[in-house]
Amino acid sequence: NLFGTIKIPVHTFMISAPMTVNMVEDSTIDPVGWLSAKFAETIDILKDDKVINGIGRMEPNGLMTSYSAAAGTGLDDPKISYIASGETSTISADSLINLALDVPEQYEENCKYFFNKTNTFKAIRLLKDLNDRYLFGMGTQDSGLATPVRPSDLLGYPYVFSGLFPNISANAYP
Repeated sequence: NLFGTIKIPVHTFMISAPMTVNMVEDSTIDPVGWLSAKFAETIDILKDDKVINGIGRMEPNGLMTSYSAAAGTGLDDPKISYIASGETSTISADSLINLALDVPEQYEENCKYFFNKTNTFKAIRLLKDLNDRYLFGMGTQDSGLATPVRPSDLLGYPYVFSGLFPNISANAYP
């Protein structure tokens, strides 16, 4: 059949919580509003997890599942390239600079760093020069990898935190 049908599976997430009329009427807070906010937070975390760690089977192909030692060669092999730091337990300033400058020019406009705050960002913030000065500048420092006063960029590129990205370790892509 030239004009056959195509089946597209749709996956629905269902969230529910038991709530009685008495709970709604007798509460000193707005339980429906509070519960709606918690549901929205849960949905956002689930969505982030699929975008970052999705396995590509019945869900999106996530960012972290698309890595390979060699970048993809086309749309049929969409692999994300990476820069090896040469270290298994830390990040170096050289690896951050290499990562920023190895992005092809056509992607420059929308380039961002994505990493977790409690491990990777902490390691970046703790990078120091030979005189024990922090490279990731804060306050009135003139030197550093970022602009002063609570920077929102690293080497000129904005960054985004997500606790779903891996910590720095061997065979990880933080």
